[in-house]
Amino acid sequence: MRTSMALVVSVFLCTSVFGLKKAWAQQINLGYSGTCLNSTLRRVIEKEKLWQKRGLKVRSVYFNSGNITSQALLGNDIQIGDGDLNSPLHMAVSGLLDLKIFAVTFPRLQHLFVVRSHIEKPQDLKGKKVAISSYGSVSDSMTRLILRFWKIDPEKELAILPSGNTPTRIAALVAGRVDGGLMTPEQLHRVLATGCCRVLADLVDVPLDYALYGLVASAATLRSQPGMIRRFLEGVIEGAPFLGHDRM
Repeated sequence: MRTSMALVVSVFLCTSVFGLKKAWAQQINLGYSGTCLNSTLRRVIEKEKLWQKRGLKVRSVYFNSGNITSQALLGNDIQIGDGDLNSPLHMAVSGLLDLKIFAVTFPRLQHLFVVRSHIEKPQDLKGKKVAISSYGSVSDSMTRLILRFWKIDPEKELAILPSGNTPTRIAALVAGRVDGGLMTPEQLHRVLATGCCRVLADLVDVPLDYALYGLVASAATLRSQPGMIRRFLEGVIEGAPFLGHDRM
């Protein structure tokens, strides 16, 4: 009888403690944009429950651009932003919101520069048209950076055209309306399958440091919830080796 009673009490206590941990899980709204390596890392962390085991209940919300993610941070709809760092930097510089980058998850260029098949070397881009998503976007800044690395003046020696999101840029490249542009590794097969284009350069091989993707939060969040931010980062750090991506 005593053994049975002890077993019942033990089960009750374990169940109560487990339920208490679940009840006290701290919720975070995480806004993210893009479908590149930062999203892959997030999915790995969620699959392995690396935030959950640290008492965090992370609700991931997709936004179709970094600008909208930054606006969600401004409206306090999310506590952390995950994506390219151009938009939050612009918002911080403008004084709209005191945003801080608290982690850079991918410190190198990850894209590929894809061109029409007749373009054989970077200098052949002079006088041509290169697609970006929009002025001031991460594709804009990366394109200008790599063109300058190739000793091409993006302001004078070619035309940079805002062409919308990745599917729209792919359509413009395939149709010949533009001569080149950046593509993610995940999208490359769609372009090459048409036979119209080739890879001019894999930017991961370019010796340039670039804070491509990272995590941002308001200064107020970082001050008021340092424990939450620390546990969130611990999950990111533990998840990075699971990614096993040869482009990291």
